[in-house]
Amino acid sequence: MPAGTRHGWRNASSKPLVALLIITTKLARFFQEVGKPITATPHSGTGEDPADFLARLEKVCAKYGYWNATPEENAAVGIRF
Repeated sequence: MPAGTRHGWRNASSKPLVALLIITTKLARFFQEVGKPITATPHSGTGEDPADFLARLEKVCAKYGYWNATPEENAAVGIRF
């Protein structure tokens, strides 16, 4: 995908998503900062308060220059939080 292209991820099914991504080093660093390591014990979410996670996500996105859609932009493509 060309740099700067607005896009989004979503899993439209009720099943867990497994994806293989081939990404840049910059995006890998971003995912390392916002993600949580996989463990042997299944879990959902990050374990942190959703408001804290969203604030941290916004800060890390700004650090790497990544764009976040507004709630209205998400809703326009069927993504609702």
